[in-house]
Amino acid sequence: MGVKIKVATIDNLKDIQLLNKKLFEEEYNKYDKTIDCNWPLSKEGEEFYKERITGSKGCAYVLIEDSKIIGYLVASLSEDEFYRNINNFAELDDMFILKEYRNKGYGSLLYTKFIEWCKSKDVKKLKVLVTAKNKQAIQFYKRKGFEDYNVTLEMNL
Repeated sequence: MGVKIKVATIDNLKDIQLLNKKLFEEEYNKYDKTIDCNWPLSKEGEEFYKERITGSKGCAYVLIEDSKIIGYLVASLSEDEFYRNINNFAELDDMFILKEYRNKGYGSLLYTKFIEWCKSKDVKKLKVLVTAKNKQAIQFYKRKGFEDYNVTLEMNL
């Protein structure tokens, strides 16, 4: 049957939350022990994804193979940054594809849907937050045209 992308509905909320939990667990295990792996299933996580699915300032897509959701992308229009003279930002909040379906071009398919949504909203600038140690994700976004802009530095006391 093949893979297809559809606009997520509220019926997809739990699937997106569960996939986001997998994303958080992967990030926690590989890159960042400060991530709260329970957040995706929390009330706050549920509200976050509900807003992306149903709100006018968000978008959500699911990647489906044979009626199984194997990935998702959620994004939102961002608040203007007071110190910059550009409006109409969109942020790719997160994207995840189950491991066995990666490196098959599905991330690019989801990303293309995101770009279409951005254009429909007259977005002028995109941003995405990626864990600095996640080289694979950074390479993906750089291939899509993202460039380094800000660097956040942290330290433990």
